[in-house]
Amino acid sequence: MDIDEFLTEENSDTTSKYLSGRIGMKIIDGETRKQGTSINNRAYARALKRDRIADLEAKLAEVKDSINKLEQERKQRTEIADEYARRFNECTQNRADNNRQ
Repeated sequence: MDIDEFLTEENSDTTSKYLSGRIGMKIIDGETRKQGTSINNRAYARALKRDRIADLEAKLAEVKDSINKLEQERKQRTEIADEYARRFNECTQNRADNNRQ
């Protein structure tokens, strides 16, 4: 390719427009590619964050369920212990009454 054909007077207008257009498009394409890559990276990062948040919410729901089950078991055991304490107190009261008579 001869550089002089781009610098001749008769081709100067069209060639310069062509070259400046091509150079401009190359720069724009490069910037667009960079922006597209950064946009894709951000979108990918957001998708990963959404997945991580969904996983953490699922784990949180499991933990809440297990806490609720443990609370129910604790209440049941407290009720059973209260019942045994009541029965024990009745028995000791009956023994005390029987010993007095």
